[in-house]
Amino acid sequence: MTEFPNFQDFQDFQVFQAHNALMQGLRAPGAEDLSYYLRAREIIEHAMAPTGLRPAGWECYLANPYDLEEAQKILEVAKHRRNAARWSVALALGIRQGEAIGLRWSDIDLDTGEIRPWFQLQKAAWKHGCADPYACGARFHRPKCPKRCRTHVHEPKCPKDCRKPSHRCLARPCPKDCAGHAHRCPKRQGGELQFRMRKGRKKPILICPPELLPQLREQFATQQRERTRAGDRWEDWGVVFSQRNGRPLDRTEDWKAWKALLRRAGVHDGRLHDVRHTAGSLLAAQGVHIRVIQEILGHSRVTTTERYTVVRSPLVQDAGERLGTALWSAEES
Repeated sequence: MTEFPNFQDFQDFQVFQAHNALMQGLRAPGAEDLSYYLRAREIIEHAMAPTGLRPAGWECYLANPYDLEEAQKILEVAKHRRNAARWSVALALGIRQGEAIGLRWSDIDLDTGEIRPWFQLQKAAWKHGCADPYACGARFHRPKCPKRCRTHVHEPKCPKDCRKPSHRCLARPCPKDCAGHAHRCPKRQGGELQFRMRKGRKKPILICPPELLPQLREQFATQQRERTRAGDRWEDWGVVFSQRNGRPLDRTEDWKAWKALLRRAGVHDGRLHDVRHTAGSLLAAQGVHIRVIQEILGHSRVTTTERYTVVRSPLVQDAGERLGTALWSAEES
């Protein structure tokens, strides 16, 4: 079995670096094995030990989906808000935030209910627009410290495991010919919104639940009225869920709307991605086969889908009662 990578500088990683490193390890051959997972957990906890932090309940990796009653509360509150169908689509189809924001009317057949969420709306990376990227970002370069650095030194009262940034040399300095920091460039280019193909190789064609179709038709009619009121200020992006001027929803504002929705509904706080886990769990609760859920969520591996489906205790209790009836009903009779 493949050994999980031993990340020495894990605590110094930026978020995207930590995510890439973890995904590389968790997608390795044999990652489905329990011993592999336990070894990965041990290595990550050991790497994080000097920081004094530990993933609380491993909440970064364990989903906290909403049950049916909580999902109904969320939809009831969302019904009275703008772009109400945004949350109905997410809970019913389990699509990602980028896929929901990037969903276009051309991807939906309002007659048959077919939905093709094949694209995500994302921002393009920033690029330097100047002639000398190295000189442009000179103020923001992080040079490599000498072997006996006198800039980053510990104070006499510092503990042995002091992790204060100003007391430690940079773990990942800029390269000698650094051309980064493009987002700081006065003549920067890029950053525009782009439609990109969704994650994974599959292009699922989803069937909209009959109860959701009227909501989408109402969303279309409402958007047409907003378009008329906006007049020349309307920007035609063709997206299903838009701002009042036709532009796509901002990811941050969409996240804020989700948090406000949770508070109003009186349910526990959760990530926006937990909507996707909720959809998978609710499908499993309705007895939908795991392979069908895999197809709906667009996963390439069924083991990934299994992490998206959380079986609630009532179902476990019901399963136990059924098994007990099957095993001992003959003895009682």
